[in-house]
Amino acid sequence: MKRYTQNEIQLDRAILAILEDSKCGLTTREIVLEMHRRGVAPVGDYTCAAPRLKELYNAGKIEYTTKRLCLLSGRKTAVWLIRKE
Repeated sequence: MKRYTQNEIQLDRAILAILEDSKCGLTTREIVLEMHRRGVAPVGDYTCAAPRLKELYNAGKIEYTTKRLCLLSGRKTAVWLIRKE
């Protein structure tokens, strides 16, 4: 079983809180921007969120839905949501 660092746990909690506050889900880049706004991650640090999203997805806590245009990149990308039980 993997042991998580305090930083990983903090990032997981931040991502889950951000997605809870989101009404229609967010792209990875939008999550990173919100993490920066909340003081959890440096601006544009995509690498702090992407691995955590994969771990949260594998743990069944979040899911991704259809793709839409990201407001930041202008590219079509997956939208992350809290998984409903």
